[in-house]
Amino acid sequence: MRTTFETTDQLSEFIASIAPEDFHAKRVPSLSNATLGVLHAGALTIHAIGRGLAFARGLDDKHTVKQVDRLLSNFGFDVERFRKVSIRLGQLGTPRRGHEWLLGPRLRSIPSGSSSGAPRP
Repeated sequence: MRTTFETTDQLSEFIASIAPEDFHAKRVPSLSNATLGVLHAGALTIHAIGRGLAFARGLDDKHTVKQVDRLLSNFGFDVERFRKVSIRLGQLGTPRRGHEWLLGPRLRSIPSGSSSGAPRP
C-alpha cells in the first residue's frame, strides 16, 4: 500500500489513525513532527531527524532536535507499539529520491540533486 501525504495535516491524521487507543493526544503532533523529520533526514539519528524537521518546517534545529529527543526519551512513548503498522522501505520499491514514494508534491521540498532535505554541516 502506498500512502501519499499532500499536507502535514494529512500526515498528522494518518499518525492519529494508527496510534493505539490509549495514546496520549498531545503525543500525536510530536510523533507527526518526528515522522516529518525522518522523511527529510538523511539518517535515523536523533540529531538528523531534528535537523530534517527543522528543514521541513523552517525552524531552528536546536529546538527541533530537543523536541525529537524528548519524544523518544519519554517513558510514555513505546516505539514497539507501532511495530505492527511500520512498513519496511524495501517493500515499497526504489524511490527516485529518498522520500518521493511517500510525500506529495506540496510537501516535497527537497532539491532534486539532494538525497536528503537536511542541511549539511
